[in-house]
Amino acid sequence: MHILAAASALRVVRAIRSWDTGISLPIPELRRDRVLLPGEEYDATFDECDEDLTFQVTPTLEEAGFGFDDAESNARVDLSRLGEVGSFTQESPLELAVFSESRKFHRKKSVARTMPKTLPARSIVRIDADLCMVCPELIVLQMASRLSEMTLAQLIMELCGTYSLSPVSEGDATGAKEVRTDDWDADAWDVSKRNADECAFDLEPVTNIERIRWYSQHVRVRGGAAKLRDALRLAIEGSASPPETIVALMLSLPREKGGYGLGRPSLNARLDVMPTEYSSVGKNVYFLDAFWQDAFADVEYESTSFHLDPLVALTFVAARAGDSEADDAIYEWRREYVTKADADRRRLRDLQYLGVQVIPVTAFDLKDVDRLDQVARSLARCRERATGVNLGTWAESLGEWDYKEARRGLLRELRDASRLGGPV
Repeated sequence: MHILAAASALRVVRAIRSWDTGISLPIPELRRDRVLLPGEEYDATFDECDEDLTFQVTPTLEEAGFGFDDAESNARVDLSRLGEVGSFTQESPLELAVFSESRKFHRKKSVARTMPKTLPARSIVRIDADLCMVCPELIVLQMASRLSEMTLAQLIMELCGTYSLSPVSEGDATGAKEVRTDDWDADAWDVSKRNADECAFDLEPVTNIERIRWYSQHVRVRGGAAKLRDALRLAIEGSASPPETIVALMLSLPREKGGYGLGRPSLNARLDVMPTEYSSVGKNVYFLDAFWQDAFADVEYESTSFHLDPLVALTFVAARAGDSEADDAIYEWRREYVTKADADRRRLRDLQYLGVQVIPVTAFDLKDVDRLDQVARSLARCRERATGVNLGTWAESLGEWDYKEARRGLLRELRDASRLGGPV
């Protein structure tokens, strides 16, 4: 039996989430914060969650009779069921877990990691008869010492969100799930460049911040414990894409970390329309990308696939499809574009009617802090109008050279960590 650990287990989690492997992972309930309309009173009963907390009373692996001696570290590992999870090298080896120093055998492109027998029983997830992996919470703990605080926060948000970066570092993934995949970087729309930043969306989260925090309190973190605590404070559940994660972190992180210090948003928050407004809008429920309750503002990321110049997009689609399939690809894209564009505009109109100020963000806004500054100023202005608190001093601080360089550095770090394959 082989137990994948750390970066290797992370690749497998991404493969299982992104591709049709037939393997399931534990899925905690995604808790959505509720948006309050102007004048509406908070109802605590609405936010009650049926979260399964049985993981907090689980026995240890030793108490559960786990077969520690069955864990191998030097035999050939068959990962064919998982599709192409990327190549392993001496610089990025296959990591396998064992429970005794005497069973640590090393071979080329593979390394063994020793784990304690006192881990909670649910720490090991079985993939098939001869292959297991550590659970998502333990992956975060094992990666804490290797990643920066910001990259660790992004990883937490990915696992607690509804998207997954691709596990491969090059080439095309095979066996893709029936989920939406898309490139989000504006550079990908240059048809002379290879589109490599693919990501799977519309997934279920595989953990949440409470579970990770519980693990960090009950399982020893070998290096990076303080960093993990800070990353858990920065991370926000419910992100639906890498750009949403970047936008939420940039706008919410405090100034000393290079952020705009505008407070934590609720990601994919739920807005229930009051019965008296049903006839005036298109839906009874809306989900908002990144909502700041105190400003009653929603920062919405607009995918390049639907919101760039249609002529540029059509050229891009044709270039990717090839001559033989270009016409069909263009037709399908145009039909999808028109439908999506119409739905987006109706949604924008409905939210504005309900009093929500929508602030759009595109991939181009994530290329430079000057563009992102405009987004932050718009959000700050919404807060001023909603609360009456003047943010003039905050706005003036955006021009300070040291602070601008800090924002540039943070944006660059967050973008780099969101590339294909992510932190492995």
